[in-house]
Amino acid sequence: MSSNERQVGGAHYRSPFQHWDWVVDTGQTYLEAATTKYITRWRAKEGVQDVQKSGHYLDKFIECLDAGRIQRHAPSEQALLGLNDRFFKANRVPKLEQRICILLTVWPFQEGQQAALKTVHSARELVTQLEEEAVAWEAEWSKKLWGTKQPPDPTGMEHPHGYDEKDDA
Repeated sequence: MSSNERQVGGAHYRSPFQHWDWVVDTGQTYLEAATTKYITRWRAKEGVQDVQKSGHYLDKFIECLDAGRIQRHAPSEQALLGLNDRFFKANRVPKLEQRICILLTVWPFQEGQQAALKTVHSARELVTQLEEEAVAWEAEWSKKLWGTKQPPDPTGMEHPHGYDEKDDA
Protein backbone atom coordinates (compact mmCIF):
# COMPACT_ATOMS: atom_id res chain seq x y z
CA MET A 1 0.00 0.00 0.00
CA SER A 2 1.41 3.39 -0.98
CA SER A 3 1.51 6.41 1.31
CA ASN A 4 -1.21 8.03 -0.79
CA GLU A 5 -3.51 5.07 -0.23
CA ARG A 6 -3.51 5.33 3.54
CA GLN A 7 -3.96 8.17 5.98
CA VAL A 8 -3.45 8.49 9.68
CA GLY A 9 -6.30 10.39 11.38
CA GLY A 10 -9.16 11.06 9.01
CA ALA A 11 -10.01 11.05 5.34
CA HIS A 12 -9.56 14.72 4.36
CA TYR A 13 -6.59 14.05 2.06
CA ARG A 14 -8.34 11.63 -0.27
CA SER A 15 -7.73 12.97 -3.76
CA PRO A 16 -6.00 11.78 -6.90
CA PHE A 17 -3.37 14.55 -6.54
CA GLN A 18 -2.52 15.16 -2.89
CA HIS A 19 -0.93 18.23 -1.36
CA TRP A 20 2.41 16.59 -0.66
CA ASP A 21 2.71 15.42 -4.28
CA TRP A 22 1.92 18.93 -5.52
CA VAL A 23 4.51 20.40 -3.11
CA VAL A 24 7.24 18.05 -4.36
CA ASP A 25 6.32 18.53 -8.03
CA THR A 26 6.28 22.34 -7.74
CA GLY A 27 9.50 22.49 -5.70
CA GLN A 28 8.03 24.39 -2.75
CA THR A 29 10.18 25.13 0.28
CA TYR A 30 9.08 23.98 3.73
CA LEU A 31 7.58 27.37 4.61
CA GLU A 32 5.65 27.61 1.34
CA ALA A 33 4.41 24.04 1.77
CA ALA A 34 3.19 24.68 5.32
CA THR A 35 1.46 27.87 4.16
CA THR A 36 -0.34 26.15 1.28
CA LYS A 37 -1.20 23.13 3.43
CA TYR A 38 -3.11 25.24 5.93
CA ILE A 39 -4.66 27.43 3.21
CA THR A 40 -6.06 24.48 1.29
CA ARG A 41 -7.35 22.45 4.24
CA TRP A 42 -8.86 25.03 6.60
CA ARG A 43 -12.47 24.30 5.66
CA ALA A 44 -12.00 20.57 6.35
CA LYS A 45 -9.87 20.82 9.48
CA GLU A 46 -9.34 23.61 12.01
CA GLY A 47 -11.09 26.59 10.40
CA VAL A 48 -9.85 30.06 11.29
CA GLN A 49 -6.89 28.65 13.23
CA ASP A 50 -5.56 26.99 10.06
CA VAL A 51 -5.83 30.29 8.16
CA GLN A 52 -3.97 32.01 10.99
CA LYS A 53 -1.27 29.33 10.92
CA SER A 54 -0.88 29.83 7.18
CA GLY A 55 -0.35 33.54 7.78
CA HIS A 56 2.25 32.80 10.45
CA TYR A 57 4.22 30.51 8.12
CA LEU A 58 3.89 33.06 5.32
CA ASP A 59 5.23 35.82 7.57
CA LYS A 60 8.31 33.68 8.31
CA PHE A 61 8.68 32.91 4.60
CA ILE A 62 8.61 36.64 3.79
CA GLU A 63 11.26 37.34 6.46
CA CYS A 64 13.52 34.63 5.04
CA LEU A 65 12.94 35.66 1.41
CA ASP A 66 13.64 39.30 2.27
CA ALA A 67 16.88 38.27 4.00
CA GLY A 68 17.96 36.32 0.92
CA ARG A 69 17.79 33.00 2.76
CA ILE A 70 15.40 31.31 0.32
CA GLN A 71 16.08 30.23 -3.20
CA ARG A 72 13.83 27.91 -5.11
CA HIS A 73 14.16 26.19 -8.42
CA ALA A 74 10.67 25.68 -9.78
CA PRO A 75 9.72 23.66 -12.85
CA SER A 76 8.97 25.63 -16.01
CA GLU A 77 6.21 28.19 -15.67
CA GLN A 78 4.00 26.24 -18.07
CA ALA A 79 4.50 22.99 -16.13
CA LEU A 80 3.87 24.83 -12.87
CA LEU A 81 0.55 26.23 -14.08
CA GLY A 82 -0.53 22.75 -15.20
CA LEU A 83 0.38 21.27 -11.81
CA ASN A 84 -1.51 24.04 -10.02
CA ASP A 85 -4.59 23.48 -12.15
CA ARG A 86 -4.47 19.73 -11.57
CA PHE A 87 -4.15 20.17 -7.79
CA PHE A 88 -6.92 22.77 -7.58
CA LYS A 89 -9.36 20.59 -9.54
CA ALA A 90 -8.51 17.37 -7.69
CA ASN A 91 -9.00 19.07 -4.31
CA ARG A 92 -11.79 21.52 -5.18
CA VAL A 93 -9.72 24.45 -3.95
CA PRO A 94 -11.85 27.65 -3.79
CA LYS A 95 -10.83 30.65 -5.92
CA LEU A 96 -9.34 32.84 -3.19
CA GLU A 97 -7.20 29.97 -1.90
CA GLN A 98 -6.15 29.27 -5.50
CA ARG A 99 -4.98 32.86 -5.93
CA ILE A 100 -2.86 32.62 -2.78
CA CYS A 101 -1.31 29.32 -3.88
CA ILE A 102 -0.58 30.65 -7.37
CA LEU A 103 1.23 33.67 -5.97
CA LEU A 104 3.27 31.37 -3.72
CA THR A 105 4.30 29.16 -6.63
CA VAL A 106 5.07 31.80 -9.29
CA TRP A 107 7.29 34.20 -7.31
CA PRO A 108 10.52 32.57 -8.59
CA PHE A 109 9.62 33.75 -12.11
CA GLN A 110 9.57 37.41 -11.11
CA GLU A 111 12.43 39.63 -12.23
CA GLY A 112 14.50 40.43 -9.16
CA GLN A 113 14.13 40.18 -5.41
CA GLN A 114 11.79 43.16 -5.03
CA ALA A 115 9.34 41.83 -7.61
CA ALA A 116 9.37 38.42 -5.92
CA LEU A 117 8.74 40.03 -2.53
CA LYS A 118 5.89 42.11 -3.96
CA THR A 119 4.27 38.93 -5.28
CA VAL A 120 4.58 37.19 -1.91
CA HIS A 121 3.28 40.27 -0.06
CA SER A 122 0.23 40.16 -2.34
CA ALA A 123 -0.33 36.60 -1.15
CA ARG A 124 -0.11 37.83 2.46
CA GLU A 125 -2.78 40.45 1.82
CA LEU A 126 -5.05 37.72 0.45
CA VAL A 127 -4.43 35.56 3.54
CA THR A 128 -5.57 38.48 5.70
CA GLN A 129 -8.69 38.78 3.55
CA LEU A 130 -9.26 35.02 3.83
CA GLU A 131 -8.91 35.18 7.61
CA GLU A 132 -11.68 37.79 7.78
CA GLU A 133 -13.87 35.63 5.53
CA ALA A 134 -13.10 32.53 7.61
CA VAL A 135 -14.15 34.26 10.83
CA ALA A 136 -17.45 35.27 9.21
CA TRP A 137 -17.89 31.78 7.75
CA GLU A 138 -17.34 30.11 11.14
CA ALA A 139 -19.70 32.56 12.86
CA GLU A 140 -22.39 31.81 10.28
CA TRP A 141 -22.03 28.06 10.73
CA SER A 142 -22.01 28.40 14.50
CA LYS A 143 -25.15 30.50 14.30
CA LYS A 144 -26.84 27.83 12.16
CA LEU A 145 -25.80 25.09 14.57
CA TRP A 146 -26.38 26.84 17.89
CA GLY A 147 -28.74 29.70 17.05
CA THR A 148 -26.17 32.16 18.42
CA LYS A 149 -22.71 33.30 17.45
CA GLN A 150 -21.10 31.16 20.16
CA PRO A 151 -21.87 27.60 21.22
CA PRO A 152 -23.40 27.34 24.68
CA ASP A 153 -21.02 26.99 27.63
CA PRO A 154 -21.12 23.30 28.57
CA THR A 155 -20.75 24.17 32.26
CA GLY A 156 -23.85 26.39 32.20
CA MET A 157 -21.85 29.05 34.03
CA GLU A 158 -20.92 32.51 32.87
CA HIS A 159 -17.35 32.65 34.18
CA PRO A 160 -14.71 31.44 31.68
CA HIS A 161 -12.95 29.31 34.31
CA GLY A 162 -16.03 27.29 35.21
CA TYR A 163 -17.32 29.04 38.31
CA ASP A 164 -19.76 31.85 38.86
CA GLU A 165 -18.34 35.26 39.72
CA LYS A 166 -20.77 35.50 42.65
CA ASP A 167 -18.70 32.65 44.18
CA ASP A 168 -15.76 35.10 44.30
CA ALA A 169 -17.56 37.37 46.77
